Amino acid sequence: MQRHRAAEAERVAEWRSRSTKAFYLASRDTVR
Repeated sequence: MQRHRAAEAERVAEWRSRSTKAFYLASRDTVR
């Protein structure tokens, strides 16, 4: 159970960083 939770947290962190990067690029393009 602990291992599953760790994998889930890792996946969420990866998705969050990816979405943040996409949002950053989108906002940067909008500014320019």
